[in-house]
Amino acid sequence: VAIFGAPIECEDHADRAIATAREMLYTRLPRFNAWCREHGYDDFRMGVGIASGPMMSGYVGSERRLEYTAIGDAVNTASRMESLTKELGNPVLLTEATLELVTAPADDLIFVDEVTVRGRTAPTRVWTLA
Repeated sequence: VAIFGAPIECEDHADRAIATAREMLYTRLPRFNAWCREHGYDDFRMGVGIASGPMMSGYVGSERRLEYTAIGDAVNTASRMESLTKELGNPVLLTEATLELVTAPADDLIFVDEVTVRGRTAPTRVWTLA
């Protein structure tokens, strides 16, 4: 889980999330898979789900075990998007809510489908990287 815009607010959090997904998929994963092949391991695949919206974040736990976490509908939706990457065959899926917050639109974002995400009644418009 990566959170953009918390605990420090930033206006371009959607751009940062998409840029991170691009780097993970097109730069880091191929480099890691090359290392795996050199050492006799199978390639890895990844799925990235991106959603934007209200959430709460902060530290939870005790002195013995303290963790920073986030909860809320956007966090759940991002998790659902990640799960859908396998079903829809796209390694990166983002919600239209994220697309609407992008400050520097990119040419590589394409519409995939409208899907009904578990736990929701209205369909969610889903986009991916070309």
